[in-house]
Amino acid sequence: MHRRRVGPWVFVGGLGLLLLRMGIGCADDRCKGEPPSFQLNVSLPDADVRTQLRALSIELHVDGRRLRRTYTMDAAQTADGVVSLAIELSPPPSQASMVELSVAGWSAADPEASGAALLGSAHDSFGLSLDGCNLYELRLANSEPGEDGGMTDARTDDAEIADVDTARDAGVDAGQDVPAIDVDVGVSDAGPGEDATFPDASEPDGSPLPDVGVLDATVIDAASPDVPEVDDASLPDVVSGEDATVSDTGPDAGPDAGGPVPFAYAPSRFDPGAYVPTAELDVTCDLTFDTSGMSPRFTDCSGAEVAAVVLEDPARVGAVLFPLLSLDVAAGATLRLVGDRTVIFGVYGDASILGHIDASAAGGVPGAGAGDPEYCGGGGNSGAGADGSRAIGAGGSGGGGGALGSPGGAGGRAGARAGGAGGAARLQHWASTPPLSGCPGGSGGDGDGSRAGASGAGGVGGGGVQVSVAGSFTLHGRVTASGEGGSGGFPATSGSNNDNPSGGGGAGGGGSGGVVTIEADRLLVHGGAIILANGGGGGKGGSSAEGGGASPADSGDSGSKTADDVALGGEGLGDGGNGGPGAAATNAAADGHDAESDWVGGGGGGGGGTGCITLWHRQACVIEDGAGFGPQPSLLSNCF
Repeated sequence: MHRRRVGPWVFVGGLGLLLLRMGIGCADDRCKGEPPSFQLNVSLPDADVRTQLRALSIELHVDGRRLRRTYTMDAAQTADGVVSLAIELSPPPSQASMVELSVAGWSAADPEASGAALLGSAHDSFGLSLDGCNLYELRLANSEPGEDGGMTDARTDDAEIADVDTARDAGVDAGQDVPAIDVDVGVSDAGPGEDATFPDASEPDGSPLPDVGVLDATVIDAASPDVPEVDDASLPDVVSGEDATVSDTGPDAGPDAGGPVPFAYAPSRFDPGAYVPTAELDVTCDLTFDTSGMSPRFTDCSGAEVAAVVLEDPARVGAVLFPLLSLDVAAGATLRLVGDRTVIFGVYGDASILGHIDASAAGGVPGAGAGDPEYCGGGGNSGAGADGSRAIGAGGSGGGGGALGSPGGAGGRAGARAGGAGGAARLQHWASTPPLSGCPGGSGGDGDGSRAGASGAGGVGGGGVQVSVAGSFTLHGRVTASGEGGSGGFPATSGSNNDNPSGGGGAGGGGSGGVVTIEADRLLVHGGAIILANGGGGGKGGSSAEGGGASPADSGDSGSKTADDVALGGEGLGDGGNGGPGAAATNAAADGHDAESDWVGGGGGGGGGTGCITLWHRQACVIEDGAGFGPQPSLLSNCF
C-alpha cells in the first residue's frame, strides 16, 4: 500500500479548520487516544486507471464544513492498486458525526486542463467516532459508458441510473439527471450544465477562492437569493435557484449585487466607511500612475478616469488612496507606481492579480513614495562617500547602501578615506503610522585633481504599495518594490599629472527595497506567484587615468523583479573597487570593495538592503508551494 506524505493543508470552514494530512494511519489500540481522524484507502481495481492516473481529487463534508483538494500522482504511487490517506480534523467535532466523501481520478495533473479525462469516481458516507480508529475504503469506479460502477458515470449511456442529458456527472444519481441546467444534483455543480464531483469549478462567482464551509459569508452573495446562474451554497440548490438550508439573506451585499462589499476588518491607514467606491479598475495594458501633484487622477486602459484621494500627513509626503469596487490586473499587463506618495488600493470587493503591480525603482525614478527625506534621513538612509584629497588619496570613497527591512552595505574605502556607512534596518512590517517606502543609496565621493572623475549617484529606493481587500485577494502574478542599483563612478581623464594624479570618483550605493502590504478577508497566493522587495547592488568605483576603466564605471544591478536573486554589484576593468551585491531573501547586503589602487581609484558602492513584505488575512489564507518571496513576509496572522 502506497502512502504519500505532504505538508499540512488548511482551509477555513464555517465551523473551524479542516487539516488534511496524507501520511500515517492508525492501525492498533493507540488510535483510541488519537484526536478525531480517519484513514481512507482508495482502491484502483482497473489496471488502465492505475497506469493513467495523474491526479486524485478529494472532497470531504463533515460537521457543516467542506474540504477539497487535488493531489498529483504518478505510476509508482499507484502501482500496488491502493492509495492511502490519513485525514485529521482540527478543531475536532464535538460529537460523533457523519462524513461524506467523494473521490475522482483524472488523467492529467490539472483536472481543468484541456484533454483531462475523468477515469473514475466514488462517493459514500461513513460514521466518524471521536478517536483515530476510523478506517474507510472506497473503490474508484471505472467511468466507461454502460458501467455505473456503483455510483455514477462520467459519460452518457443508456443505463437508467447513469447520465441522460449531462456530459459529466458525479455524486449519487437520483434515477436520472435533470436537464443540462445549473442545478446541483448529488454533490455540487462544476458550472452551468455540468455536474461534477467538486462544486462550482473551484472558482465560484469569479472568485479564485473555492467555496468552503458555510459559503459566501459576508462577501459573495446579494441580500436576495442567488440567480440560477450563480449557485453556490454549501448545500445543494433547489430548482428555483434559491439557496437551500444555508441562507444568503444575512450580511451579504457583495459582488453578485454589483455593489461594494463592506470591510469585515479595519484596514490599515484608512477608514473604509469614509469613502464610496465607484470605479472598477481593470488593468489590461501597461499603465503608469504618478502620485505627485495636488489632485492625482489617472486614465485606465479603457480611457475612463480613476480618481484618487490624497491622504496627507503634515510631517510627511502622505499616501494616495484608490477606493475601488474591484481590482484586476490581467496577465501580461503591468501597473507601475511612481511619484511622491505611496499607494493604497482600498478594494470593496475582490482583487485578482495575474499580471504585475510594480512599485520598483527604475531608470533613476524611485518607486511611489520612495526616499521620504524626513524618514530616510532619520537613519534609514545611507552615508555618502567622502571626496578624495591628494594628500591622503585622490579617489573618492563609495556610498553606503540604502536600508529599510535589512541593513545596507558600507561603501568601499579609497586611500585613507572610509566609505559611506550603510543604512540601518528600520522596519519589519508596515504597522507604523508614517507612509513608508524604500530609501536611496548614498552617492560616492568625487575624486580630487584637475582631471578627477565625478562620483556615481546612489540608486533610488523601491516604493510603497498597500492592497486592502474586503473580499478575496488572489495572486497569480507579481507585486514588486525592489531598489535600483547604484551608479558607477567616473574615471580620471588622461593627461593628469603622473606625479600628482587625479582620482576616480566613488560609486553610489544601491537603493533599498520598498514596502508591500497585502491584507484581505481571504488571501490566496498561488504557486509561481512572486512578491519582492530586493535591494540594488552598489556601483563600481571610477578608475585612475591609467587604470583603463569604463566611463562611467559599471553600475550595480537593480533588485530583481522576477526572483529572489541577489543583485550583483558593478564590476569590470579599472582600479576602482567593485560594488557590493544587494540584499535578497536571506542574503545580506555586502560592503563595497576598497579601491584597488589606494591612491587614485574610487571606492565601490555598498549594496542596498531589502524592503518589507507584510501579509494579513481575516478568514482564510493559503500560500501554495512554489510561491516566491524576497524577503520572507511578516505574517500578522497565521497563513498556511
